[in-house]
Amino acid sequence: MTHKQREPDWSAWNNWCDSRIDARRSFDREVLVELVAELKALIEDQDEKMKAQADNIGALDTKLRQLASVNDLRSVEDRHTGDQLAEHQVAIAELRRLVNAEQAKVIDLPNVMQRRGLN
Repeated sequence: MTHKQREPDWSAWNNWCDSRIDARRSFDREVLVELVAELKALIEDQDEKMKAQADNIGALDTKLRQLASVNDLRSVEDRHTGDQLAEHQVAIAELRRLVNAEQAKVIDLPNVMQRRGLN
């Protein structure tokens, strides 16, 4: 006769292992959910900061374009003023030349005696 050995009943062991695995899985899931929530909050915070920076950059870009436009206008005005200054300097030089020429002329004063008819 053959004696058949009975297989050991591992169901209690399996149940205990499953409960430990489930407990660890629950813990890991909680940690993962907390980490994902923290990361989501960090990302949202960074998104808000990036949006604020983008708004600041947009405002600065607008201001830069305005200042560049004003600078271009000033440059045109400066060129015009420079042209006028050059014209005025030429006119001043011509007037100085005329004044110097007039000052260099000998003044012919009428003889007082001739005027009185005393000749």
